[in-house]
Amino acid sequence: MMALRTKGTDNLVQWGYCLRSRGYMFLIHGTSGRVEFLFVELTASEWYQLIANIKADFKRLGPSISNIRQRLKRWSLFINPFRRVQRTVLALAQRLAAIKLEEPAPRPLALTRAAADEHHKKMERWGYDTFLAATLGTSIRMLAPVLAEAFVNFVSFVLARSDVRADDRVYEHLLRQPIDVRVRSLHIYCEGFTKPVNYDDPAFAKFHTVMNSRNDFLHGNVDPKRLSFEEVFIDTFHGDQIIPLFKDDRGMIARYVRNSLKFVEPEGALNDLDVVRSFVVYLLGEMDAPARERIERLMDRDYLAWHPSTGEVAELLADATVESILIIDEE
Repeated sequence: MMALRTKGTDNLVQWGYCLRSRGYMFLIHGTSGRVEFLFVELTASEWYQLIANIKADFKRLGPSISNIRQRLKRWSLFINPFRRVQRTVLALAQRLAAIKLEEPAPRPLALTRAAADEHHKKMERWGYDTFLAATLGTSIRMLAPVLAEAFVNFVSFVLARSDVRADDRVYEHLLRQPIDVRVRSLHIYCEGFTKPVNYDDPAFAKFHTVMNSRNDFLHGNVDPKRLSFEEVFIDTFHGDQIIPLFKDDRGMIARYVRNSLKFVEPEGALNDLDVVRSFVVYLLGEMDAPARERIERLMDRDYLAWHPSTGEVAELLADATVESILIIDEE
């Protein structure tokens, strides 16, 4: 099993030894979740005695075990925040792209019962699909700027120069800067950038536009001038009665449903995501080959490892893993 294992952690058996003792042969395997003793025939009392002996050895060899443990390189596992946001927004985009919005034709003044029921079903379907599309579109438009900023922060963390990484105040100062300033400062604080990022590149300009809309979505800013979508005229010639007048003929239900997509239309939401994708590709193109390869290798990992002493980031764990269970006959 040791000869067949890969260099990474995606192995059924991580380590294995064969131990012979007093006529017994112990196959000891270390999997990701436990230590296994295989093909050993012992009575229940012998198993308990073996456990007791191992515990006694732990006490006897405590100093030696401690010395060996100190020589091991310790890593902290952490969630890749960019990958988490990316997976979330891509799942939302996939669902949004699958929705087919079909507004029913205006109904005639009079319908048969069967035709009325069919029209009602179509209106309900359209209303539900539109509500779902608006919910997904809003979520994507809120998360697209977060995804872009998460990528910039990820690049800053992985490629930060050693002196920047060692000085918490300098690193925190970098993260507190406006997002466009952070991007334009990458060549100052990070390795892998041989020149300043071109602020005039179309990909950067579109990215900046998406980032400017972030506050309105995340903070729910109220701006009737920017958020207006239609005019309504009120007839005030009949005392305190409210009589709405519109420029076109459309039922109020259809008017409500259609306008619920304003500013979160599927096309606009998916376009925001495309802008972020283009910006990521553009920023990767501004790096030298070693830095780009490193970022591309790490950015798609769900789980990463960090060495607290050196600040090194690595992909110690594979996103895919294998585990086994021993099936025995019930008899």
